[in-house]
Amino acid sequence: MAEDELLLDEEEEEKKPSCLSNPVVQIIALLIGAIVVAIIAALVSGIIVNSSKPYNIIVSPYEDVEEVLPPESLHNYDMGGFLVRLIDPDRARYLKLDNVTLAYTGKSKGLAPEIGERKKQIKSLINDTLITKSSDVATYEGKQALKKELIEKINAILVKGKISDIYMEVLIQ
Repeated sequence: MAEDELLLDEEEEEKKPSCLSNPVVQIIALLIGAIVVAIIAALVSGIIVNSSKPYNIIVSPYEDVEEVLPPESLHNYDMGGFLVRLIDPDRARYLKLDNVTLAYTGKSKGLAPEIGERKKQIKSLINDTLITKSSDVATYEGKQALKKELIEKINAILVKGKISDIYMEVLIQ
């Protein structure tokens, strides 16, 4: 009988349900296992990515960006207006320049007094240049060429600095 009792005890032990036979426990165990696998995968992929990145290269988001400095402020010297007859042979046409202004940078410290001293000379130079022009100065290209020519001629007589631009309103009648 002792053997029969042992067999019964073993059968009772085998018939006891284990905690893994419960479906809720099985789902929880699967979720925990999946989370553990996901964490391990994330750690391994992070290690692989970091180990393949060279540490001696510095990537700057500003490498390809050109540094644009604000334009230097210009000082202005007003030269007044001019009215000249153009050399158009077909009819009498007049060129009127209003608000002619010489512009120069602040680096040219003694330029304003020099322009003041040479104002009559500069006005004469501008006037002499204008009387050689035709109505072509009414176009954009003509106006730009006139500005360039005036800047070169005026800078040729200045000693204490150079003008960088000339502003004017052009009207042909």
